[in-house]
Amino acid sequence: MAERPIGANLRTALEDKGWSYTRLIAEMRKVAGRQGKTLPTTANLIAMLSRWLNDHERPSLFYREILSGALGLDRAELEAGSGQELAVTLPAPAPRIACSSSIEAPSMVACWTT
Repeated sequence: MAERPIGANLRTALEDKGWSYTRLIAEMRKVAGRQGKTLPTTANLIAMLSRWLNDHERPSLFYREILSGALGLDRAELEAGSGQELAVTLPAPAPRIACSSSIEAPSMVACWTT
């Protein structure tokens, strides 16, 4: 099964935090540093973020882990709706009502639920 994009989830997380690309990149560098990893230049990260946010590319597992750590989200939260199914509770359907009358007594109508 093809993996679905996560751009909308990234945009929402950035908007919720009021973060710019620059702030997210700074947080990503902190997370990567704690793992002993280095990230590309800021210009390259900005280009990557743009591709991810606009769903032109999907971040690799490495970057999804860095992003989720930087944003304070579980990876599942970051990826929700992008390959993971969300439970949706729908309201119960309204009962159906049937009615009937007879030719002999047209003013008498009987109704019941089905």
